[in-house]
Order: sequence, then structure tokens, then C-alpha cells
Amino acid sequence: MKFTGNLTIRPLGPEDAEAFLRVHHAAVHESARDSYAPDILEAWSGNDIKARLERYNERAKEEIRIGAFDGTTMAGLGVIAPQSLELRACYVHPDYGRMGVGAKIVAALEQIAKGMGLETLTLDSSINAEKFYQSMGYSIIERTSHKLADGTFMPAIKMRKTLTDAPEIEALKLRNQKVEADKAWETSWTRRVIIAGITYIIVAAWLAMLDVNHHMLHALVPVLGYWVSILTLPMLKTMWIEKIYRKGSKS
Repeated sequence: MKFTGNLTIRPLGPEDAEAFLRVHHAAVHESARDSYAPDILEAWSGNDIKARLERYNERAKEEIRIGAFDGTTMAGLGVIAPQSLELRACYVHPDYGRMGVGAKIVAALEQIAKGMGLETLTLDSSINAEKFYQSMGYSIIERTSHKLADGTFMPAIKMRKTLTDAPEIEALKLRNQKVEADKAWETSWTRRVIIAGITYIIVAAWLAMLDVNHHMLHALVPVLGYWVSILTLPMLKTMWIEKIYRKGSKS
């Protein structure tokens, strides 16, 4: 096969089943052969075409499938399962490996997911595809195992990507952090002690300038007033809400 560079990406239907299974089988047995034992590769994508075709048809209602075509030749395929927020498959035929086909398929799947209002996608990556998905912005959740159709378990890496634009997420996180920090500062005893201390120093200095006797002692009066207000305001606020604000709202 010769890659023309003009890939066409379109939805897949029942008529694409044979090409889908052919690309899937070739990608698994070629791309993953150094990462998994032959029995796992066979369980993953074996030669039982009838069983694989049945699974293809059974999952049609729950999956959205797309194919990347070089002319009439399927170069790769991709699958998402929207209800489970899952990127279920991205396979590229070995003849089209390392040509950016996989990246275009994943990007197309993510656009479809965004259009459906999905905010995240998770996937079970094979060992050989880990770096590829990391390059596409997916983060590792845990190293686990994936159950194949026949009950065989294969080592896998569970990964996730947030589809919301990263700058917006970072801006929201920073804004929330600032709000939380401001709230913590406003209610902290450190802030209250600082205000009381500054008040005492200023009043004491002013009274000293006026040559008031016992100015250090008199300077405690506004500080005590400040502390009394701090301790009583929450109670007065509760009384105001119950006795005045809520009664006014009901009338």
C-alpha cells in the first residue's frame, strides 16, 4: 500500500465489517506481537471470523465507529462507546504505521465525543500503545488487565483524558484556589490577631503623642471592642436572618 496523504475519515457500517476485522487482526498481530504472547494475540483477534463478526454486529448499537481510508483502502479504524465514556479502539494497519493515521483517528473520535457533550474519555491501552496515547494527552490511571471476549486477561493500562480545553481548566482551578485562599484568610485567627495588634500599636502610639497617662492600657479599649465584635457578630447575624430577613421575605 502507498499512503497518498489524503485520508478520508467516515462512519463505518455493516458493509465495512470485513475490512474492520482485517485491519484489526493485522494491527494486533503485527504491532503487539513483541508485547504479548501468541495465545493472548489469538484471544484478542483470532481467526474465528464468525465469532468476531457476531461481536461486531452485537456492539453496533452501543458504539460509534469510524474508519480512515486511503482511497478505498481502510488504513485504520476507531471506536468510542459514548454511554461508558470509553475510547474503545484505535487500530492502524501495519502498512500505514507511523504516518499519523492513529493520531487523526483519535482526534476525530474526540471531536465526536465533544459534540455529544462528553467531558472525558477513558480507555484500556495495550502495552505497545501506551506512549502513543500519552502523546495524545491521555494520563495513566492505573496498570491493570483487560478482559477479552473469551475470558482471557491481558495486561493493560487504564488511561483518561479530559476533553475540555486545558487553558479553561487551569484558569478555573486557579480561580477556585484563589477564592478558597481568600475565604480561609478572611476567617483565620491569624488575620484577626494581626488586625488587633496593628490597632493596638497605632492607638497606643497616638495616645503617647497626646501625652495621655497610661496610654498602653487605654490602647486596649479599641482592641477589646474589636474582639467583642468578632465574637458577637456571628450570633447577631443568625438573629438578624431569623428575626428580620426571613420574616421580611415571607411578607
